[in-house]
Amino acid sequence: MRLIQPRPLTNPIFRDNTVVTCGVVGTILWDSDGKVLANDQGGYLLRTKKVEVDEGGINNGGSAYDSVCLI
Repeated sequence: MRLIQPRPLTNPIFRDNTVVTCGVVGTILWDSDGKVLANDQGGYLLRTKKVEVDEGGINNGGSAYDSVCLI
């Protein structure tokens, strides 16, 4: 798997040199035999962080939650 290099942009929270990442939240449930009982998408999460930050978590202040704004 290769690293995706997103295009830096300006964001009102971090000002400049930020990137937005999108993560898909999923759920999976299987029985003791390994048979998949449910495999569903639960939603998504957008996160904005500075370009220089490699491990920017929400809890440690390295990134912030974001939302989709269609204009």
